[in-house]
Amino acid sequence: MGLVIVGVIIVMIGALVLSTMRGIFSVVLFRYAKDGVVEGDFTESELAGAVRTSS
Repeated sequence: MGLVIVGVIIVMIGALVLSTMRGIFSVVLFRYAKDGVVEGDFTESELAGAVRTSS
């Protein structure tokens, strides 16, 4: 029973970290798409690869 609780806690922490990282990337990506400014430790090629431009 104790291992199940530890496993659930680890999964919850992982989900929280993933959600936080996705939120940070979304904000940086939005600012890049809006203003063309690269922020943080991301490269322009990483951000440009995540954005689809309309023709």
